[in-house]
Amino acid sequence: MAAAISVEDLWGRALREGRPAHAYLLVGEGAEFAAREFLLHLFCEDPTGRPCRRCPPCRKLLHGSHPDVRWVPLEGGGARIGIDRVREIQKDARFQPLESQYKAYVLPEAERLTPEAANSLLKILEDPPEYVLFLLLARGLRLLPTILSRCQIVRIRPFSTRQLAEVLARQGYSEDEIRYGLALAQGIPSRNVRLLLTPSWLGEKPLQRREALLSEIPKLCPTELAERFSQTEDPVEEHETARALLLQLTGGERKPHEVLELASTLARIPPEKAELFLWESLRWMRDLLLSAQNAENRVFHRDRLQDVRAISPRWSTESLVRAIHRLERGLSALQANANAQLLWESLLFQLGFPGARNSRRL
Repeated sequence: MAAAISVEDLWGRALREGRPAHAYLLVGEGAEFAAREFLLHLFCEDPTGRPCRRCPPCRKLLHGSHPDVRWVPLEGGGARIGIDRVREIQKDARFQPLESQYKAYVLPEAERLTPEAANSLLKILEDPPEYVLFLLLARGLRLLPTILSRCQIVRIRPFSTRQLAEVLARQGYSEDEIRYGLALAQGIPSRNVRLLLTPSWLGEKPLQRREALLSEIPKLCPTELAERFSQTEDPVEEHETARALLLQLTGGERKPHEVLELASTLARIPPEKAELFLWESLRWMRDLLLSAQNAENRVFHRDRLQDVRAISPRWSTESLVRAIHRLERGLSALQANANAQLLWESLLFQLGFPGARNSRRL
C-alpha cells in the first residue's frame, strides 16, 4: 500500500483527477474524520476550496442532516452490516441527489460487512450511477479482494499533537479547551480523532461539561460508572467516568464480590470501549508510577495531581510495574478475542488490591 496521506492530499488527488473516484477505502484510526473532512471539501460552497463550516451544506454535514449524505448504520446490535442495509443503498442510489452534485454513502467499519452484504455491494460498486460516491472506512484490509479491487485504497496519516491543536483552533475552541482536549487524547491512539467528530464538541463547551460531570459522577458506584462509560459517546464524559472508576479501584481495596460484579459489567461492553478503558487504565497507572518516582512533570492527569499523590503511596513500585505489564498483556489479549469475563476478573483484581497484595501474579 502507498504511504499514508492527509485529507488535503486526498482532496488534492481528486482535484487533479477532475472528480472524486466512485469508491474509496479509507484505512486507519482517522478514517471517519477523513471521510467527513473530504465530504466538507466536496460539498462546501466557499470558493476558496477549503471548508468554511458555515455555509448551509457544511452546517448540515456537521450536524448529520445533509439529504445527500448517508452514514450507513450497523445492525444486529452493532455487530455487522447486513444485506438488508446494502439493498436499501441500492434502492436509494437510483434517485438523483436533492441538493448537490453528488450522493455519498459512508460505511463505517466496513470489515463488518457480511459475505452476502459484501457480494451485494459489489454489484453497485461495479457500475454505480455517475453521481454516487462510496466511502468505506476500515482499520485494515480484511475485506473481499473484489471489493478492494474496486476502491481507491487510502491509508490515512495519524494526527500529530500539533495538527490536532490546529484543527481544534480552527473549530473555534479556546486555549484552555484545546489544552483539555489534548490531555484527553494524549497516549490514546483513537481518542484524538473522536474529539473532532463528537457532536457535543460542536455545541456544549467541554470544560463546562467537565465541571458538571465532576459534581455528579463521584456519587456513582463502580458498576454504575462502568455502565455510564459504556453508553456514552461523549469523550469528556467517557474520560471522566473512566477516571472516576479508576480512582475508586486504585484508591482502596474492593471486596471480591464487588470486583466480580464489575468484571461482569465490563465483560458486556463493546470491544472498542473495553480497549479504550484499558488505555485509560494504563495512563492512570503510569501516572501513579511517575508520582512514586518523583517525576510528576510527566503525568497525563495534571488536573488530578492531588488524587495521584494521595493514591501513589498505597502502591509499591514493583506492584505498579506489574499492574502496567498486566494491562499491556490484557490489551493484547482483548485484541485477540480472549474470554472477556476471565480477562476482566484478572485485571480488576490486579487494580482493586493495591500495595503488597499485588505481589502475586494473576
